[in-house]
Amino acid sequence: MIIRSNGLVRKVHGATWIACSNINSQITKKDDFSTTKRYISTSTRRSVSLIPTASSLVAASPPNLKPYLQLMRVDKPIGTWLLYWPCTWSIAMATPAGQIPSIYMLSLFGAGAFLMRSAGCVINDLWDKDFDKKVERTKLRPLACGSLNEKQAVGLLAGLLSSSLAILMQLNWFSVAVGASSMALVVGYPLAKRYTYWPQFILG
Repeated sequence: MIIRSNGLVRKVHGATWIACSNINSQITKKDDFSTTKRYISTSTRRSVSLIPTASSLVAASPPNLKPYLQLMRVDKPIGTWLLYWPCTWSIAMATPAGQIPSIYMLSLFGAGAFLMRSAGCVINDLWDKDFDKKVERTKLRPLACGSLNEKQAVGLLAGLLSSSLAILMQLNWFSVAVGASSMALVVGYPLAKRYTYWPQFILG
């Protein structure tokens, strides 16, 4: 229907403009609400991280302690997990059917895996500190950049090995002998990197 009256046309246009304005206002409010909702949900996700990561714990540690934690690779716990998981499988397989694996043994091996992996990292950096200074990926390691000296690293290594020995002595003598013999592989791994093409074979 064509309305020829200018006044009616203006009124129709005005009503149309008002209706469009209301629709746009509703859309804008809806978009604002959606944006606000997304923002709130995002901020909620960020604030609800109850379990801190290993790297965040190292980053928040005191400045005088941080180089030691970095030398132990506490911020990169994958090596500890790779040592610990086979231990958990063995403990679980040795547990009689229908019983829960020993929490005491799981704790001993967990602590031992952490300490021995850390000791291996310290030994590795002591062997390779001069090479690490020339490699982009490793030049910021504590011994390579000078945040720790060799004497401090050796002191840390002595503490880690002593603690590991204390844990090892909780086991039977056969386990003590097997655990002590693994030190040859821990010390030899950096040399395997330097003189052979199979360092991961030694590490495995």
